[in-house]
Amino acid sequence: MTIPNDRPDLRKFQRILLPEGLSLKCHCTQPKFDGVISVIGLGGMFIRSKSVGPLGTRLRVEVEDPVVKFHAECMVRDVADAGIGVEFTKLATEDKLKLKDLLHRLRP
Repeated sequence: MTIPNDRPDLRKFQRILLPEGLSLKCHCTQPKFDGVISVIGLGGMFIRSKSVGPLGTRLRVEVEDPVVKFHAECMVRDVADAGIGVEFTKLATEDKLKLKDLLHRLRP
């Protein structure tokens, strides 16, 4: 898979594009802002938000859907007009299990 500018896609984990009508809320506690997740995987996610930080910004986030809530530390790896792509940099064991459960439920 390649990204639009023909650079190779270096992601280590499969991503899941959330289907229409399903939204995962993301509350960033440091720095403070809210967003909606449109793509998520074991390695990170894309947060749609008007509040974005520059590349390299460290974030603390809470991800929430109707069944599960987990916390993660992330780093901004991509900035776009619609939001930011972040890499998970720290997940507690319990939160990683919650993320895996969420991904299992989201898989088509």
